Amino acid sequence: IMQLGLEPGKYTMKVKEGLDGSGRHSVYDQKGNVQTHNMIMWMWVALEVYKEDQISNADPSLPSTSTSASNSGRVIVWKESCPSSPDAARPILLVLGKEDKDLLNNIVPPVDVEMKELEKNGIRFFDAEREFLLMLEFHRTMNDGKLLVGRGGAFCILCACTDEDAVQETRLMK
Repeated sequence: IMQLGLEPGKYTMKVKEGLDGSGRHSVYDQKGNVQTHNMIMWMWVALEVYKEDQISNADPSLPSTSTSASNSGRVIVWKESCPSSPDAARPILLVLGKEDKDLLNNIVPPVDVEMKELEKNGIRFFDAEREFLLMLEFHRTMNDGKLLVGRGGAFCILCACTDEDAVQETRLMK
């Protein structure tokens, strides 16, 4: 917000977020700890920043300043040009461990509580005498099917097949 040279006031940032596990990170291996081969990364991407439209009785013949009906009354002041680029993603949580139900049940609820608090209260900050309030809108769109369907680390989202089962022809035929 500060780098954009914006006026003080209330802004809203639309954010997509989600998490996924990945494995075979032997570079992080600690002797005797099998959990360091796997990592869960919770990332977020700032998509757009809006300011409430200050124009009253706007001329209806002028083009709308918002991108959709859901953003009515908002003016886009910044937009990520490549929202699907890895360069746009920022980590909010890195956890060593396998993506399984137990670990997900330990990390997802506390982060959800913090995100709800941020959505409710926003972040208030000051630049000299100028006050800014940044509200956040989180959209959990960056998850794989394992988290979405509650399988928590299952290899297959359609059944309880493990990655070991997936290479056994007899298991696949069932």
